[in-house]
Amino acid sequence: MLNPKQCVGLLFAVFFTAACVPKIQLETPKEGITINMNVEVEHKIQIETDENTRKILGE
Repeated sequence: MLNPKQCVGLLFAVFFTAACVPKIQLETPKEGITINMNVEVEHKIQIETDENTRKILGE
């Protein structure tokens, strides 16, 4: 069994160990985030087919 000095020492050790837990805070900005994207997308799709497929499609 633990004597009184050991009990007090153990209580202090537990207290100080528990008191040293790091605290992490995340804060969101008060104003929203605005992302302006001026993007122009242009695609050119070219499909090559064989002669039999062109006959079926009627081209």
